[in-house]
Amino acid sequence: MPSVNNNIAKSPNDKRQYRAVTLDNGLQALLISDPETDKAAAAIDVDVGSGADPIGREGLAHFLEHMLFLGTEKYPQPDEYQSFINQHGGSHNAFTAFDHTNYFFDVDADALEPALDRFSQQFVAPLFSEAYVEREKNAVHSEYTSKLREDSRRFFAAVKQAINPAHPMAKFAVGNLETLADRPGENVRDALLKFYEQHYSADIMKLTVYGKEPLDTMEAWVKEKFSGVKKRDIEHNQKRPPLFKPGAAPTLLSIKPIKEKRSLHLMFEAPPIEPYFHAKPVYYLTNLIGHEGEGSLLSWLKQQNLAEGLSSGLFTSEEDSSVVSVSITLTEKGQKNWIKVIRDVFTYINLIKQQGIEEWRFQEQAKMLDIAYRFQDQAAPIHYVSSLAGRLQDHSPDQVLRAPYAMDDYDAKVLKEFADRLSPENMLAVLSAPEVATDKTERWYETPYSVRAFTTEEDAEIRTPDQQAAIHLPGPNEFIPDDLDLLAGPDMAVPEKIYAKPGYDVWFARDRSFDSPKSSFYLSIRSQLANKSPRDQALTELFISLARDELSEYSYPAYLAGLDFKLYKHLRGITLRIDGFSDKQPVLLERILTTLKQPELREDRFNQFKKDMLRDLKNAIQDKPFERLASEARTWLLQPYWTEKQQIDALKNITLDDVRAFAPTALKDINLVALAHGNISREQALHAANVVEKQLLADANIVEVQKSAVVDIQGGDWFKEINTPHQDSAYLYYVQGPGKTYADRAAFGMIAQIISPEYYNDIRTEAQMGYVVFATPYTLLDTPALAFIVQSPSHTPKQIHTATEDFIARFAKELRLLPEAEFEKHKAALKARLMEKDQTLEQRSDRFWTEIDVGNEQFDTLNQIASEVDKLSLELLADYFDKQFVTDKSALLVVTDGDKNGVHWRPGKAEPLKDKESWLNANKLFPLRVKY
Repeated sequence: MPSVNNNIAKSPNDKRQYRAVTLDNGLQALLISDPETDKAAAAIDVDVGSGADPIGREGLAHFLEHMLFLGTEKYPQPDEYQSFINQHGGSHNAFTAFDHTNYFFDVDADALEPALDRFSQQFVAPLFSEAYVEREKNAVHSEYTSKLREDSRRFFAAVKQAINPAHPMAKFAVGNLETLADRPGENVRDALLKFYEQHYSADIMKLTVYGKEPLDTMEAWVKEKFSGVKKRDIEHNQKRPPLFKPGAAPTLLSIKPIKEKRSLHLMFEAPPIEPYFHAKPVYYLTNLIGHEGEGSLLSWLKQQNLAEGLSSGLFTSEEDSSVVSVSITLTEKGQKNWIKVIRDVFTYINLIKQQGIEEWRFQEQAKMLDIAYRFQDQAAPIHYVSSLAGRLQDHSPDQVLRAPYAMDDYDAKVLKEFADRLSPENMLAVLSAPEVATDKTERWYETPYSVRAFTTEEDAEIRTPDQQAAIHLPGPNEFIPDDLDLLAGPDMAVPEKIYAKPGYDVWFARDRSFDSPKSSFYLSIRSQLANKSPRDQALTELFISLARDELSEYSYPAYLAGLDFKLYKHLRGITLRIDGFSDKQPVLLERILTTLKQPELREDRFNQFKKDMLRDLKNAIQDKPFERLASEARTWLLQPYWTEKQQIDALKNITLDDVRAFAPTALKDINLVALAHGNISREQALHAANVVEKQLLADANIVEVQKSAVVDIQGGDWFKEINTPHQDSAYLYYVQGPGKTYADRAAFGMIAQIISPEYYNDIRTEAQMGYVVFATPYTLLDTPALAFIVQSPSHTPKQIHTATEDFIARFAKELRLLPEAEFEKHKAALKARLMEKDQTLEQRSDRFWTEIDVGNEQFDTLNQIASEVDKLSLELLADYFDKQFVTDKSALLVVTDGDKNGVHWRPGKAEPLKDKESWLNANKLFPLRVKY
């Protein structure tokens, strides 16, 4: 008989109901009932991943993940599952990790039962149809080639060369046409079926189901649908060799990246962390190592101009071991003096070993985790179920919700044992920089690398503490909130304007509906200079970077205590956003505003940030090809908008004196708008507004600051080809809507809802043109559009465009033949997406903030679009599609450089883009505002 457990430890603020059920076949399920949800979701985590790939069949687990979706005995059509999910407002995905394979979906809450039936059949009776083997091999290969120039993939591929070759993590994991090829005596489908039967067993699967139904109903569904998953006689928990080669440390791995970036990663093998989740030794130690406050390791490295950033945490965590990492973003000086950087890291680690293992520090971290547990933001159901399914592999159901936050067992011995693993004799150091010397090339990603032992002199230096290092352990965190009470008063459905004067509007909404003592304070400083020219944009970015840097040490304890801020440039100014516990927000706000008005602007930091900006702009050419096209499209479609070259040319000549002269002028001619939302009173909101006014408006001139505009393409196709060093070709076809009305936005939303899975199926699944394939909404500043995007290792832009035009012509006919019932399903799915409930306070703040920015004081944009969706008939939409996509389209086509053989192509009817001025002269700009 199945076993049931209703005793699931959960946050006192979590109103959802939980139940764990173990079926007779050993499959364990966690059921979550949330009567208020508008999304249902489910996930299965299988306790096997790429680590189980047979030698010579690398990528087989990943290939199985692809094939599992493509038809079952009960639902044999290969796109049945995907189509059902899309028609019911959902999404789906999967990923293959080293020890796990995770499958997940979400759907409109009313559609959970039939979606769950289709999902379950993938584990009960998948077909693994021979007809789709070649197709999915190509899809896996396309996924592999699309990331050949991605430095994170290349980095990990090189790391595999430095670890113990006997460990399964040393293997290639993605797969390609070579590893998945048919061979004499064994085709890949036979290998796939063998792998499936050897490793996919019900008793190593963890299922999570999230729905609005009562637990009894979900339990009945799970028993009915998942009891048919087979339990197989498989070998569990095979013992693995150590991850690092015994006796080899300290070892240096040097890697040459594609982008100009410099980093140092120090990796230490440690015991598995799950048995110690109540003591949290890795969390405790990395919290101290990664601290960014005054006197921290990062502060000391910055003072010496050796580093730009530092983080510490788990690199990997598996059943039999873990790897703790200290990751440092180096300056050029830091790269040249990497031994000094490692010495400083060990100086700080030794300080922790000598002075840092103290119960008060443990209790302080435990208190912050407990507060985070009590008032955690509610994740979207699809992410929640995926995470919990994986977590169930490591924790019992009664502790699975609390495990990441449980820190109630101070054990100095355990902390010291883990700290002792952070030592030179247990270290792999990975130095990645353009300047490093290499003597080998990794096979799969062609990453240049070298591996060597530390010299005797290097080993001695890193073991010798720097007695002059200006470092100390952090003191007590003064930002931990004291007042966690919810304020009295009714919640407000939308914000109201509580303060208005020329050049300054303040909006306020009391909102305790998330049962959390958090609030958001958003401030937009609209300045004429922020985006007036490439030079002004660069000066604004430098000014903000220097201000953020000056605030970093002060604000880091606030971040640890659940109070964070973001300061960034937008198209017409600067935005400050403060999110988190309300208690200490006024203190942080005051400090940020003071820094903006009176920044320190140090020369050493200016020089570093200028280098960083130039490097990042130059590195943009190495981005994924389809991302390059998206950036290029924005350059032509937004006005004003500056190219990387324009920004580089402007930035080269900027000096610190220029920034010092610019800083006060950037805040001179401005206007302001603010939003206070959450667990905050009207009086507190007005107080924050007054603080802003005194700091920023006392000597400012109030001016109107125009929004950026979108180019209104005046019919036809326009064409632009760009260069990229990537071997894949890329394609972006942007079709623009005729206006910003709610009716246009509803129509484009419906087109995207219906066309997206069809385009994916046609171009990726059937034509096998690439792994990156999507037709997606491409709204810019409320201007609706649709973009067809493809990145392909095998097809030219010309071939993709021909296929896309054929698809559009065919779809125009098929749309008119769409059954009315199916059309209504798509309408319901789109409306459900538009009207989804906000999951977090910050998400709702963002929605309110967007409405304020566009001037919609009714805060009902999504409702208005949904209302227009209701009015759409199939005939109206088909006529609209014909006009906007076939007979009277306004489109921009951007592609990468030809077929890589020097053959360049341009569609016969397309007008080539030459320069921004002639493009603007030939077209118009959409009106900056629409009436609400």
